[in-house]
Amino acid sequence: MMTPLIFVVFLSICLGSTAGYRRALCPILSCPDAPEHCRQVFNYGRISNKWCPVSCQPVCECPTPAPWDLRHCGNRDPYCRVYRETVDLPDGRQCLIKCLLACSSG
Repeated sequence: MMTPLIFVVFLSICLGSTAGYRRALCPILSCPDAPEHCRQVFNYGRISNKWCPVSCQPVCECPTPAPWDLRHCGNRDPYCRVYRETVDLPDGRQCLIKCLLACSSG
């Protein structure tokens, strides 16, 4: 059975030996907000023998249009004109998001 004095000595030795040990933490990476239709992806590298985020980059994807927004894209009526509505992504790509139909009486 451990007496209180031995317990206190044992506890102080244990706490003293672990107080000097500090886990290496990754630095906090500050990234700008991703543009619309993009998400932020982190690139990892080794810092202090640990994998940490070292840079970030946006990955942009075309939004998925609803089927009813594309129903007029294949129109073949000679009295109707199809207008394609697109969105420009920051990486230069254009994405089709909607087709609008404008018809004249003929």
